[in-house]
Amino acid sequence: MAVEVLDDNYLALIGIVTVGLQFIGYLIAYCLQVDKVRKLCRWSVRMLSTAPNSQLTDFLGSMNYVLNVILTLFLGNNLIARQLYLTFFVVAARL
Repeated sequence: MAVEVLDDNYLALIGIVTVGLQFIGYLIAYCLQVDKVRKLCRWSVRMLSTAPNSQLTDFLGSMNYVLNVILTLFLGNNLIARQLYLTFFVVAARL
């Protein structure tokens, strides 16, 4: 029997997890000043540069994907070999 959290396909839960993880990552990057933010024009349009210290945001992006895949696998409560193999290869590709 599957666990239903907010909706049947876990879209709301995945959205909450994604926004929460990205917000925490943004706070860490902002406090540590690891990603440089620069002005592009006089209207204050900002863009993240590809600084050498941007491994934090790359890591958080990968972990966000891995966490969402593993979360939906175990919340679905339907652990068959195909889903386990697919989850393993997706996680291995993101790490």
